[in-house]
Amino acid sequence: MTYAEKLKDHRWQECRNKILTRDGFRCVCCGNSNKVQVHHGYYAYDMEPWEYEHDTLWTLCDRCHSGVSYSMRQLKIDIGRMLPSFAAMSIMRQDAVNLSEALNQLYKMTPTSKGWPNE
Repeated sequence: MTYAEKLKDHRWQECRNKILTRDGFRCVCCGNSNKVQVHHGYYAYDMEPWEYEHDTLWTLCDRCHSGVSYSMRQLKIDIGRMLPSFAAMSIMRQDAVNLSEALNQLYKMTPTSKGWPNE
């Protein structure tokens, strides 16, 4: 089944409707109600679109969806350019700041800036 076919599946349609309803059919970033869609906060190759936890699915308008998608792509690129051992150590340590804060820090910092975790 192609991804487009999966988005027509009744399981995705039910999940999508729950998210849209939860968010009041409005973009969670700007409040716009035109051309809203449900955005996946991440993708896993072994998961179907309807299998994600609902707190990782957000209602976004076209404009915010483009912006969020671009920012997430840039974040992945930035993480990909880091030393693998540093990325693994910083993100996986259980006693480090929570994942959201760690990703925020990693996205904003460069190897020459101050404030690296564990510095």
